[in-house]
Amino acid sequence: MSRRLAVVLFVVFAVLSTASPAQTMDPDYAARVKDWTTKPEFISPLVDHPPASAGVPSPKDVLGHHIGAPKQLTYYADVLRYYDTLAAHSGRVKVLRIGKTEEGRDSVIVFVGSEDSIAHLDENRRNLARLADPRGLTDAEAHALIAKTKPIYTLSGGLHSAELGPPEMLMELAYRLVTEDSPLI
Repeated sequence: MSRRLAVVLFVVFAVLSTASPAQTMDPDYAARVKDWTTKPEFISPLVDHPPASAGVPSPKDVLGHHIGAPKQLTYYADVLRYYDTLAAHSGRVKVLRIGKTEEGRDSVIVFVGSEDSIAHLDENRRNLARLADPRGLTDAEAHALIAKTKPIYTLSGGLHSAELGPPEMLMELAYRLVTEDSPLI
């Protein structure tokens, strides 16, 4: 990708990500993140203005600190507690426990989507599995499945103990996806 194309994509992305004028933003977070950022080029308009929501708790509401606060790291149990709280307050989140780590901790997948997508998650997963191995499907059946099946995007972070930022960022991203009503989201 050329540098010029990358700049154009960023500009288009930044324009799309501006906050909705009708949505209330969290002014405390906006002020804090500006203070914590050492240079303006290290911050993006994608993350400098989290929404405030009356019905869905923010990470700060549950953890007691903003994501990205200096010298604040979230224990894994608290990360899971936040996701469980998010799921309890929104039909757009589902937490699925898929097993235990070697240390006996829950291993989870957090699904975030529209309420309709979450309600039909199992059907959608079955359709994706059928499309992944289309043997036995006719072209017409495959096209019908494609038309009614949504892709599932996977983000993972914090696989290794030294990876401190990704688990924090993913909590904030989940909150933003559930609460923000900008054109990008």
